[in-house]
Amino acid sequence: MKSLALSKILSKVNPVHWTRKILLTLLTSVALWVIGISISAIPNWEPTRFAIDSNSNVFRSPEFSVDLNDLYKIGIEFNLSNGDKVDCFLEDGIESENCHLNHHLNAEWILYSDGYEINHGFSRDKVKLGGNTMGQGGWSGRNLEFRNIGEFRGARNNKYILEVRFLDNIAEIMPTKPKVVVAMNYWSRIGYMDLAGIFELLSFIMFAVTIFLIINRVWHNRGELKKVDSIAGKQAH
Repeated sequence: MKSLALSKILSKVNPVHWTRKILLTLLTSVALWVIGISISAIPNWEPTRFAIDSNSNVFRSPEFSVDLNDLYKIGIEFNLSNGDKVDCFLEDGIESENCHLNHHLNAEWILYSDGYEINHGFSRDKVKLGGNTMGQGGWSGRNLEFRNIGEFRGARNNKYILEVRFLDNIAEIMPTKPKVVVAMNYWSRIGYMDLAGIFELLSFIMFAVTIFLIINRVWHNRGELKKVDSIAGKQAH
């Protein structure tokens, strides 16, 4: 009878069943983490960026493609060494007394694909948002300014060339080392990053479950092994 009880206890300590559970949760955690990292890494958030120099008023990008069928912003990025100049280039921004730069940027952009013009616009074009008409705006940081001048809806794997023509003298902006940037629409990017974050959070939860299962199994086995020792001791007597 005691041998039968001992056999039942030892069968509970058998690691095969619970090892499968732990491996399954651990593999699920790794798979979710890989999916999250892949979502955040696959899209090319900035398909192209190129510098502007003072030798010309017309600039062309290298040929580029986009990874997703989504909205892409065209903008000019400025590096501002003087903190007082923040928002100088934003059409709806607040100008400080020391801001002498022309924030009403005057530029035309033309988008080509397969040698044909497929889209164009001007930096002074207005956009509609929530029933209101306003400038295209942008964003600013401590020493960085991004001014939107247009947008287009990209098609995955299509080849594009972007041409930007400045219609006024650009000598004034050259100290800011300006660059033309094509970047995925901010809200689309946030959506992808949020989705990636959800998968990474689920991965963390599954990893925590794995740790819990390991601790729980070790604690449970200790109890079962104590019973084994107790029965074995009694049998020895």
